[in-house]
Amino acid sequence: MHGLNIQAFLCGFILFFGGLLLAIRALRKEKRYERRVFLGLMILFVSILFFLLVPLANEISMRFFLISLFIPFVFLGLWFDFFEEIFPRTNIIFLFGITIVLVCMNIFFVLASFKEYHSYLTNSSAGMDNVLLKEVEDSASFIVSESRGAKKVVLTGDKKYIFKAMKSMEYFTKRSGIQIIEKNKKTDPSLPVFLVENTKNKEKVLASEKNIAQYLSFGRFTLFSLKL
Repeated sequence: MHGLNIQAFLCGFILFFGGLLLAIRALRKEKRYERRVFLGLMILFVSILFFLLVPLANEISMRFFLISLFIPFVFLGLWFDFFEEIFPRTNIIFLFGITIVLVCMNIFFVLASFKEYHSYLTNSSAGMDNVLLKEVEDSASFIVSESRGAKKVVLTGDKKYIFKAMKSMEYFTKRSGIQIIEKNKKTDPSLPVFLVENTKNKEKVLASEKNIAQYLSFGRFTLFSLKL
């Protein structure tokens, strides 16, 4: 795991699981009915969300996590309550300082992530566990140019990447009236076929596949147009 990713993971781990423990602690100590209901529902919601989404985290889009957007702010408030309880003389300036540090850390990690994602456009050894808009646009343009007039084309290759990228590619190819389907046993053999693979495997594919008509490499992955 990348160094920056480890730091971000540790910060998130402490904020999340520490916040969850503080929420349980607050629920046990809270006397006001409204707050007990809120804390109970939030703990239940977080628990259900955790067990539903975490096992699928690498397979689903980030938009599925938008429903949990409020949770870090609630946990942060619980952390502040905890600090005020442990350090009664803690003033608002100290808590404000902690908030600023957390915000700056978040900005730092976001910028680092964007820098890493941008490197995917030129780094052929990067993994294929996510999708970038530039890659999707380039691949869709290549498919349109190599579709040979067909209104339906077939995509095969890296299953994980296809799962994440195919619908996005099709969004752009449909502008040209082209539908993309994933290859299976019942696929019409007369349809144009495109093979998507990691660029680091390009030479192996070129050596093993004898029916490659054209190919386009952009960063970490290569799209091959296969001969009919």
